[in-house]
Amino acid sequence: MIVDFVVPDVDSVLGRSWARSLEGDAHSIEEGVLRYKLFYSQVEFSIDGVRFLSKTSFVPLVDLAIGMSRIVGNLARESDGVLDFTEHDELIWFVVDGENVEVVSSKNPAAAATARTADLMDALASFAARAHDAVVTFHPAMSENATVARLRHAD
Repeated sequence: MIVDFVVPDVDSVLGRSWARSLEGDAHSIEEGVLRYKLFYSQVEFSIDGVRFLSKTSFVPLVDLAIGMSRIVGNLARESDGVLDFTEHDELIWFVVDGENVEVVSSKNPAAAATARTADLMDALASFAARAHDAVVTFHPAMSENATVARLRHAD
């Protein structure tokens, strides 16, 4: 299972969305701006060779990490969940099946993958925590932002 992201070079197109976070007071940046306008990153998410997100596309990291945190919470309650994206119409479903979770994308429903629930929860929670750390390492004052702080202990 791969659940990873790349922090872009500040001088790149994606990196500019990170640099924009330095404008203004980090504490007061609204959730919508953080989730949809800043911190774009290349993300990879695959299970047993079935790719759901590839590093050739980019997504807003904070939004994805919040979504993954929500999925962890659903799985902890043995409930299904779905990741959706503002930048495109794909949905990724997480369907609980006993001790496993089936993951299916609306882009390719025939290509589903299965993972142990505990392993998937660990990987998604780790992603959210690493996203928090990357954002705060880049811009330390972001640690005071309530939206970013939610990622610190994702569950």
